[in-house]
Amino acid sequence: ISDHEIVFKVVPLNINGPFEVINSPRPIPPGKTFNLIVNFVPQTNELCHEQCIIRYDEYNKLTLSLSAKGETADLEVVDSQGNPVGEELLVGDVVLKETLEGVFAIKNSTCIPCDYWCDLTKLDTGKNFTGLQAFNICPFHGEIAANSKKDITINFTPDRPSLLFCEEIKVKINKKPNYFTFKIKGRSLETNMYPHHDYIHPVDLMMDPHPKRYSEIVKLLVYRAGGEEKKVHSVLKITNVKHRTTGFKPNGDFTFEMIEPIPATKAFLIEPMKSAVEVGTTFEVNITFDPKQLEPGSKRQLAYYKLTLKGDVVKQYTLLLRGVDATF
Repeated sequence: ISDHEIVFKVVPLNINGPFEVINSPRPIPPGKTFNLIVNFVPQTNELCHEQCIIRYDEYNKLTLSLSAKGETADLEVVDSQGNPVGEELLVGDVVLKETLEGVFAIKNSTCIPCDYWCDLTKLDTGKNFTGLQAFNICPFHGEIAANSKKDITINFTPDRPSLLFCEEIKVKINKKPNYFTFKIKGRSLETNMYPHHDYIHPVDLMMDPHPKRYSEIVKLLVYRAGGEEKKVHSVLKITNVKHRTTGFKPNGDFTFEMIEPIPATKAFLIEPMKSAVEVGTTFEVNITFDPKQLEPGSKRQLAYYKLTLKGDVVKQYTLLLRGVDATF
């Protein structure tokens, strides 16, 4: 606003403080303005103050009072239902070479926008035959508006069968050194129906008509409490995965048939022995071991069952149940 050029300089601010002048002063022609840019990079969420002194000749100066308050940007990752994601997120089941889509969200509960980054660790358990990852996420980088959230899409496209695809995701905000880390898991199936326990200890039953060959043992233990024996319960799950293509049998069914011992033991009870399984659902089969039904003097019982699953194809599995009376 003067009628002559002004040359000024800024007294350096505290190098350990949160305020920083990021552009260099230059002469201001008459009637012109100059924008002095100040960065605020707080280390705490407290109110910060500092004086910025601008000298424009030997005797005159302008003092600006800088005040700003930091906000703590808390990172929260939630699933599609809005529930906090813990150590793992289950994407789901998909038939081989089809694509399953999942979603998680990063929440910004502060009054300022923040940047986010998502990185895949690229574990071996998350790789396809091609060497590429079966999981992909998008967008992996961006900005989250104040008091808002950003949806991140997971695409799961496996090219090999496996009951445990696993990948690790690291999420961070505003270039902070700390990550929030969790695992995403999924299953890839050659057919739409399969038996399993859960994603932590999947059952990998192999189709084999010979009753002596098996790859999974369901172990049931029973202990004596108060002088009375207790029944022990376990659950075998049968899932009917929804196809993303057409031309398949929508619903399926299963049947259990005891193979050994002969005569049949009463120590095990499977309920139900057969049932329909609707597409896109998981059916829980209850398995009970009752030590009272053991032969006198016996402490254990083995039983072989043939499990037949009728989905888009018919597959048979051999299931071995082993019950042990561990009372002393």
